[in-house]
Amino acid sequence: MHEFCQLEKILQEKLIHEEKNNLLAYYGIARDYLFNNIYPEIKSKLPEYTYHDGSHVINVLNCLHKLLDTNLEKISPVVLYFLCLSILFHDVGLIFGRENHQKNITEIYNRVRGIENIQNFANERVIITKTIEAHTGFAPDNSRDTIKYLGDCIGYDEIINTKEIAAMIRFADELAEGGHRTSDFFLENGMYHEESKIFHWYSKSYQSAISPRDNRLAITYNIIFNINASNELIIDQDIKLEEFLTFIYKRLIKLDDERKYCRYYCLWLEAIKEISVTFNFWYNDDHIEIGLAPIILSDKIVPGETKRKLEDAFPDYTYADIDNILRVKINTIPTGVSI
Repeated sequence: MHEFCQLEKILQEKLIHEEKNNLLAYYGIARDYLFNNIYPEIKSKLPEYTYHDGSHVINVLNCLHKLLDTNLEKISPVVLYFLCLSILFHDVGLIFGRENHQKNITEIYNRVRGIENIQNFANERVIITKTIEAHTGFAPDNSRDTIKYLGDCIGYDEIINTKEIAAMIRFADELAEGGHRTSDFFLENGMYHEESKIFHWYSKSYQSAISPRDNRLAITYNIIFNINASNELIIDQDIKLEEFLTFIYKRLIKLDDERKYCRYYCLWLEAIKEISVTFNFWYNDDHIEIGLAPIILSDKIVPGETKRKLEDAFPDYTYADIDNILRVKINTIPTGVSI
């Protein structure tokens, strides 16, 4: 039996206090099955990917625990049950391959609960599958706005806001990075495929601290580099430092986008108002100071200094387009009819 993490212990206490021992049993059954039968096989199925095994699931739960902070006191045991259970299941579809893995959990869920009992767990399955589908991929309209299609569902004796559940899973999953998702031995000996290496080096370099009380997420990248025979700064023989930094910058923009997106749908996440990012560079065991201030990605704006233009965000509203529409409409008005 894999020991409960802190968030799961809080779930256990809440369920026992509210005399919902049946939900605690349901959770334990699902957890044991997935840890023993599914998580170990995901790694063998996708050996080149950063780890999506049981250690990743625990890390996502730990990230959610830190994100929720004092809000945990306000969250009901049933809502917390669905949050934790959804995290247990969120990557199990990878057992069938990477593509659309968020939509491929039903077979495993049915195995856990027993297809003969599906009527007893019908609402639970809807909540779990729908929230997990929304944690990545595309919406029915082919946009990335997957959460907007969710709504309220009855989960046991409560109405569950699945938008909030999906947003919390999505952001906690986004934050679950770090050296635990890769192998130092494989990296040092060049044992990952070339196209996968950059993801593993990214995980190795990443460290974060989630601090809702300080309203921020702090990230540090510790980047070890060398110089090759062509006098280029490199991470390894296949990855130049320039390529690696470009990769990190894109990941940071994605992370900030996810932060704002998930906060829109879930007030429990509103405390995280900024991301601060520090880079440490290392060469031959020496820390190379670059003298740059941390990058701050935040919600703060100073009125009058943003230089934003509405027509940049809404190109249909340029004057040329409006002028053209008005002239076309004017020409369709019958002669002699006043506007």
